[in-house]
Amino acid sequence: MVNGCRYFGCPPEALRHGEALRALVTHRFGVHSDSPQFLAGAQPESARFVIILLVSTIGELLESNYGVITTAQLRAAGVTRHALRKALAEAQLVKLHRGRYVCASINAAEAEPGTVARMLNGRITGFSALETHGFWVPECQEVLHIRVTPRVAEHIRESPARAQILDEANVRLHHRVLPWPEVDDENTTDSAASSMLVAEKDCRVEDLVAMGDSALRNGVQPRRLALAAKYGGHKMRTALSMLDARSGSGVESIVRVRLRSLRLRVRPQAQLGRWPVDFLIGEWLIVEVDGFAYHSGDKDFSRDRRKDRELNAAGYTVLRFTYRQVISDWEQCEREILAFVRAGRHQRPNYRPRNLDG
Repeated sequence: MVNGCRYFGCPPEALRHGEALRALVTHRFGVHSDSPQFLAGAQPESARFVIILLVSTIGELLESNYGVITTAQLRAAGVTRHALRKALAEAQLVKLHRGRYVCASINAAEAEPGTVARMLNGRITGFSALETHGFWVPECQEVLHIRVTPRVAEHIRESPARAQILDEANVRLHHRVLPWPEVDDENTTDSAASSMLVAEKDCRVEDLVAMGDSALRNGVQPRRLALAAKYGGHKMRTALSMLDARSGSGVESIVRVRLRSLRLRVRPQAQLGRWPVDFLIGEWLIVEVDGFAYHSGDKDFSRDRRKDRELNAAGYTVLRFTYRQVISDWEQCEREILAFVRAGRHQRPNYRPRNLDG
């Protein structure tokens, strides 16, 4: 309750001091706390309690609903039409459209994604939702993806206030009704399957594979992703048939797809002695991919060099590529890999090997 009052510029201390509270209500709502109309039939202490409820109930609702509330929520909380009209007249609330209000102090450009979704009567979706869930997404996702129904999209076009939100928050709207209901209607973020379905049109197959692998690694059930395959297009069905949760990162998933498109026999996450390797081509050619998460520090660098030395001593050929090389210069990576394959380095050791376990 105390925290909720911040939406009205009310310091929490005001609730602890009767005079400050009386001045606040007089200023914000035009209700004189010592007026006969207000105090009629009430003792001073009960009147102060009514004042606190008047200020804090709307603030509390805003606090728990991302700064956006509906008429139904206000009525359920006992907020009268008179109190709502006062809040609107004093520019503490702004009416977005019929039955939905937002705190006037919220700046859409600085608001949380969940707040922006509520303001637009939509849900975070696509790349934005997947990133919120902690899944891998392609780079350069600077826009906020919001899914709304076609009817809501039409209302947004007719509402200057909500059209302004699109510009301020850099929102890209997706007008789509999903073929299944979301599990949690109170949540402002779409599920992994829903988000992938929305993102499909902006993705390559390998991106969808990387996102699907990431979802599996983070505990999403395969049957949930199967919904996206059922209702998605050809790209989605192709990608979801290629999922493999063993990939340690999104960039590894992309490399796996690209290597297999070269018709190479590839084993991901092969275990060679005490060392797991990202990819084993044939029996003797290893491809390692250094992502950001596990190869960025001095300790990681030293571990990788020791790993390469031991594998080379055991007869393996190790090719190591960085994240940036894979994403920005894959053609060069591919040329190097195929040169070693043509030289037969995937079929025989680089020299008489030493036992890895020895």
